[in-house]
Amino acid sequence: MSHEDAAVKVDLHVTQAVDNTRPTSPANDKAYEYDVTEGNQLVVKIVDRENRSKVVRQYPSEQELQLKEAYRKLMDLLGL
Repeated sequence: MSHEDAAVKVDLHVTQAVDNTRPTSPANDKAYEYDVTEGNQLVVKIVDRENRSKVVRQYPSEQELQLKEAYRKLMDLLGL
């Protein structure tokens, strides 16, 4: 799988994850926060509406972001 294919797969995973967690009613106690990392990766955080510092779920996870960054660094070292 190429680097571009892997990036597309991750983006598709994020889109599906967001779609699966959309609130079903306006009274939902969760809120969404969006961020873009230095590597231009979209990060969606589902946070507690009252305590915005409490992250309920994050897509992609911190582990996935770290893995992607390590993979990117390896590709840079290899000149790919």
